[in-house]
Amino acid sequence: MKLTHRNDNFLEDYLHRGTTEHVSKDAQTPTPLRDMDHFLYGMFVRVVPGSSWDLKKHQYAFEEHHPKFETHVQELRPSPVVPYLSGYNMPTEAKKPEENACFKQLLFRPYRCLGAGRCGDVGAVAGFCACRTKLQRVRDVNGIPEDDDCGKPLYQKVRTSSFVQPWRHYRAQQFALAARAQEKANATRTYPVLFDVTLLREWWLPGALEGGVVHHRLAPMLEHGLRLPPFLVWHILRFSGYVRGDDEGIIGIANTEAELNAVRALKTSLEDVGNRMSYGLLAMNQTFTPPR
Repeated sequence: MKLTHRNDNFLEDYLHRGTTEHVSKDAQTPTPLRDMDHFLYGMFVRVVPGSSWDLKKHQYAFEEHHPKFETHVQELRPSPVVPYLSGYNMPTEAKKPEENACFKQLLFRPYRCLGAGRCGDVGAVAGFCACRTKLQRVRDVNGIPEDDDCGKPLYQKVRTSSFVQPWRHYRAQQFALAARAQEKANATRTYPVLFDVTLLREWWLPGALEGGVVHHRLAPMLEHGLRLPPFLVWHILRFSGYVRGDDEGIIGIANTEAELNAVRALKTSLEDVGNRMSYGLLAMNQTFTPPR
């Protein structure tokens, strides 16, 4: 009888997501996957069959020692999905603070495999737990404090560990960074969008309309001519559902599944009367045509 042990799960993919990509023969640059936590990775990344030596746009290779390196690649999703947790319920901070802090760090703090031969090494999350030694009163089986022969309180050294302190420290760092980012946004009088976040660099779906009448003329006219904030400009455009291009073709605008379905229904009805239409997803400043 032969028993084969294989770790093939999404956590292993996350741990081996890699940190850099080659942009030239001798140069590398960080990937948007590098600073993602496990939850964000689940939102924006999917694993698909592919070659690590022939990466397509928005695809990234695994670490070379990962079993999927030869057969699969990581690909950025055109729009985020909502990950669902199964098999375990996270307790509240008030009820079980230690379990709560441990769970949150595993989901919301970046960590990765330490390298070939060290897969599964707990050192990857060593910073998630704080250990210290403290003096504690010695007590008997009934919980009564004991004294030594001279009547002085008896103490012993006890080693303790906690997930709460590291989590609170990391959370405070994130709040501080968010406050600094908000100050910059207020100073420039702009509304930050996803593309202002370093790990969400801009990418386009195949067939996306980059530029054109929506981005180069209509949006700037609404923003600067009417002095509207960018987020309101795109809300207006999405509410309209579509605009006409220079060639009289209709460009659909959508940002949710319901909006996209409405655009598709409009496309079908207009095609019946001979009109041409492109449709797809709009993410703040993007209009996409349907995939071929």
